[in-house]
Amino acid sequence: MLEKIFRNAISQGIFPGAASSVFQGLGSSRQGMISCYGSTSYEAGKLVDPATIYDLASLTKPLATLPALVSLMGEARINFSQKMEDLLQTKVPGDKREISLRDLMGHRAGLASYLPLFSLVDQKDPDQVKREVLRIILDHPLVHPPGRQSLYSDLGYILAGFIVEKQSGQNLAEYLRAAIYEPLGLGDRLFFNPRGNIRAGVYARGEYCLWRQRLLDGEVSDENCALLGGVAGHAGLFGDIGAVSALVCFLLDNWLGQEIKGGKKPRLARDVLLSCFERQNQQNQDTWALGVDTPSSRHSSAGRYLSPRSIGHLGFTGTSFWIDPRRELVMVLLSNRVHPCRSNQKIKKFRPLFHDTVIGELETARESQ
Repeated sequence: MLEKIFRNAISQGIFPGAASSVFQGLGSSRQGMISCYGSTSYEAGKLVDPATIYDLASLTKPLATLPALVSLMGEARINFSQKMEDLLQTKVPGDKREISLRDLMGHRAGLASYLPLFSLVDQKDPDQVKREVLRIILDHPLVHPPGRQSLYSDLGYILAGFIVEKQSGQNLAEYLRAAIYEPLGLGDRLFFNPRGNIRAGVYARGEYCLWRQRLLDGEVSDENCALLGGVAGHAGLFGDIGAVSALVCFLLDNWLGQEIKGGKKPRLARDVLLSCFERQNQQNQDTWALGVDTPSSRHSSAGRYLSPRSIGHLGFTGTSFWIDPRRELVMVLLSNRVHPCRSNQKIKKFRPLFHDTVIGELETARESQ
């Protein structure tokens, strides 16, 4: 059935190709598979295979910025209750002084969802660009007071990326590589593509970018991330299906207390991770935890069957993952639905279909045993 829905999706122009994974179980007992479909582009693209590299877009938030922050908390460099002025080590306007790291991570800071920073900053020097971006975000009015409600914000995670750099003393990409990706053996398969330094490999083709006036191939889709040199807290991460799946499975193992055996592994404090994966407001319809989302009660991209404690995230380019702790289940979808144009919204119906189909097949297999 999975084969059928992917073939139909390709024929309907939802994406030219995709890679998916389904894994169930913990640690060494985990079982599952990776599947690849279609091509990297509509114009004589190569067949998608497990090594095809995708622009992960906002999966950068839970798979880069979140583990970086959790790692820094485990090193006792930062904590959830610290305020912006302390974290960024700079003066912050009065309306933003009470914003905590918890507020930023849970999209409860009151910051606007988005600003076209790339059209507001006319600088070339990378350090000057960061200073100007920080100034614009801090000067922009809040949408609501901090902590009042959730509003998904790229701006909050741009600031979170700056916090990682300020508190670690390293570039975000460098810190992640050393602290998270290399210990997992993923240092060459989860990465950022800094400006002018695109890593070799076969990429799923991106969109035609009106700002850059070219079809993107190995360059980040998000213009604000491109402005920041391709490395940012809200977007910019690239990876293949195996690497993404391995990191998501590692998060599941940590979450459920599975002992991580063999070699050097990232030290992500489990108590911090547990706090991140809990929905922040149980009394209303806000679905956000810290760095990850949870299933909404209606029309969720996670489909109809995931348990309420499940966590996941979407990426604008057509990427996503969901973890169901009750089933010990990981599902990852990587696609380039923005190729050649980001106005293609058909993936909104495909995502829940994918997850429902996976659950249906697992239930059928269990009942037949």
